[in-house]
Amino acid sequence: MSKIYVFVIIIVLSTSCGIVKNNFWAPRGFTYKYTGEYNGIDSLINIDGYFVATEPLKTLSRGKPYDSYSSFALYNNALAYNNMSGYWGVYDIRGDTIDIQYIADSYVVQGATSYATKYLIISKNELEVLEKSGIKNITKTEYFSNHILQRSDSSRIIPNSSDCPWLKKKWFWKKRAKKSSIEE
Repeated sequence: MSKIYVFVIIIVLSTSCGIVKNNFWAPRGFTYKYTGEYNGIDSLINIDGYFVATEPLKTLSRGKPYDSYSSFALYNNALAYNNMSGYWGVYDIRGDTIDIQYIADSYVVQGATSYATKYLIISKNELEVLEKSGIKNITKTEYFSNHILQRSDSSRIIPNSSDCPWLKKKWFWKKRAKKSSIEE
């Protein structure tokens, strides 16, 4: 009986200390869900290549200023890939604005968390940062007005959207309503 208690305590401690990653629940703050459907982003912007920052974004991290750079790709199925961090996420289009939620799995001990960035579509090849929220208040954007990203025809390889590791997680997907026999 005492062996069972020891085993249970080891499991509880290992999951709470981050030794075993949480694969069953969505990361804190992650509210966008993936559908896998075509969303028409390529009619609004050119998605062939990365969007790259033209100059650094001035930010604060744990009270210290630093320059951060952005480089990301968008896919026509609402996935986003941040080339600087290797994080994947989901985006939503709202008029002339793109909201991206990335899942950051290396910043926290107890599994993954998320952060968000909002962009204004200026042209087919330019986006402007409107807002950026940090990871659990670790990062705070101080200056983001006129921070422009331009599409780059770089030779860097853009991963295939099927490489996104979160596609294997049930919490990542939007739950679809079951069809009734009347609809069929």
